Amino acid sequence: MRQQAAIQSPQRAGGSSNAHSRGGTAAARLALRRPFAPGPSRRDNVLDVRAELTATVWKVVAEVGTAVAAGDDLLILESMKMEIPVTAPESGTLAEMHVAEGDSVAEGDVLAVVATS
Repeated sequence: MRQQAAIQSPQRAGGSSNAHSRGGTAAARLALRRPFAPGPSRRDNVLDVRAELTATVWKVVAEVGTAVAAGDDLLILESMKMEIPVTAPESGTLAEMHVAEGDSVAEGDVLAVVATS
């Protein structure tokens, strides 16, 4: 019976509930993030390729001026020992690269620009 009470009410058993610990609920913490629309943003036949998370640029794969196809790797980010490829959203030419290997980037930062036709 004591074990069942601990399962039903972790506070009574000396445990804690993670639902509202460390700064409120998960939804409240997400609401505090700066606004950012994930994915590329389009302006006059160019696409801004943005970081979808805070990370470090591990490797720049594509060179400015080269043709890229949708899905081609542009660069690779590293976060929490995971490698995250950043790919071209559409076919075009890599017009600008705004980062270099070793740079730290924040969610929403423009990493590269792809010119589309």
